Amino acid sequence: MDFVSNEGKKIEIQVGNDIYLRHAIKTRFITSNDNYIDIIKEYKRKRKHYQSQL
Repeated sequence: MDFVSNEGKKIEIQVGNDIYLRHAIKTRFITSNDNYIDIIKEYKRKRKHYQSQL
């Protein structure tokens, strides 16, 4: 799988001794009134390839 990031953002992020890879996904505008669990489920359905990873 190829990881992509937004322009100007790093793909690899180091937190302590751990390194994480960012993978940008295009989403609708999300506000503080949105339920983040519903948003995760919404985008999980759209990306069936990642269902087992979420």
